Amino acid sequence: MLQAGSLLCFDKLVEEGTDPAYAEKTDSVRLGNHHRSTETGRITLMMDRLSNPAETACLCAF
Repeated sequence: MLQAGSLLCFDKLVEEGTDPAYAEKTDSVRLGNHHRSTETGRITLMMDRLSNPAETACLCAF
């Protein structure tokens, strides 16, 4: 789904006259930010499901 959205966004930017190299960089940054926020959200949700002692043990492991 992200890949399809990325292609549509790139095509739209180029269609509007944006330089293809700039459109590629813009889309790459946007996708990277989305990936990081999704990953962070998943980790937060997993940690929220742990009991306090288990969460402490997990944090101490790192």
